[in-house]
Amino acid sequence: MKFISLTFVLVAACVCQLPGDARAQSPRSEQAAPLAKAATGPAPIHFHYFDAGLTSSPAHPLDTKSLQALGQRWVAQCSEGGQFASLAATFAPNPSFSAKEREALSKRFDQARFEALATAAWRKANATLPQAAPLNLCVELVDAHSEFITKAMHGVTGLTAGSGRIMLKVSVDADWARMLPYALAHELHHSYWASHDFDPAKPFSLLDYMVFEGRADYFAHLLYPDTFAPWDEALTDSQFAALWPRLRGDADSTDFAMMRAVMFGDPRQQIPQWAGYSVGYRLVAQRMQLKPAMDIATMTAAPASAFLPAVPVNGR
Repeated sequence: MKFISLTFVLVAACVCQLPGDARAQSPRSEQAAPLAKAATGPAPIHFHYFDAGLTSSPAHPLDTKSLQALGQRWVAQCSEGGQFASLAATFAPNPSFSAKEREALSKRFDQARFEALATAAWRKANATLPQAAPLNLCVELVDAHSEFITKAMHGVTGLTAGSGRIMLKVSVDADWARMLPYALAHELHHSYWASHDFDPAKPFSLLDYMVFEGRADYFAHLLYPDTFAPWDEALTDSQFAALWPRLRGDADSTDFAMMRAVMFGDPRQQIPQWAGYSVGYRLVAQRMQLKPAMDIATMTAAPASAFLPAVPVNGR
């Protein structure tokens, strides 16, 4: 899910993507309010696989240029009409994968299992935050050569191009089934927010970005409390205590380079990897322990300033 305006933000949405001993309990350890019973019946998901049906022959070769053109059409199909459609190009399929390589990936991919897990995740999310329908879920397969997705992201990364428009990259060489429900819940939270709370006229600040991701991860952890997302716990308490005053001072900044450094890390500025994701998650989790209580829809609609701690955070 890049910014200056909110649209640039979602490129990081899934890496993909805050707020005692004063560190807030997470939904994994708290006694969360019971969730509504998941809806039954078929979930309105339209699956679009870039790798499906790609064939190459001497008569109809699929070279890099052809694959790039197919990728552009696939991106348009996945994002058309979305609030953040302009971001989708950054998620285009890698044209360096040949049609033959993609055919091999498809043969190694358990599509039936993927669709069953995705459908169950949609139903579970929809029971708490009613989702736009139909959901257009676009999927590109990758392998171990995509090391960041395979290892750091535990096999799944995603982008929300708008309400009901989600794009995923899934590594067949990772345990993607373990991370898929969580990752999809994260993106479905973004999709709900896009439909109900997005204001294109409002500047998108560093605080907005951190809370935007923190809320999506809080929601995903609420639904899947046993899933570990390393970007939410990338900071030790001492690192958080040292970094928070600096980030609080820059909370209103809309400088893209600065926000990117905070969210994804920058050793040159002594900012740990995924710092902004961890800070955002802490702020949201802390606020959700306080009164007045917020339900998930209220949390999603609240301004980012509602998640600022009332007193200085000591890193716990």
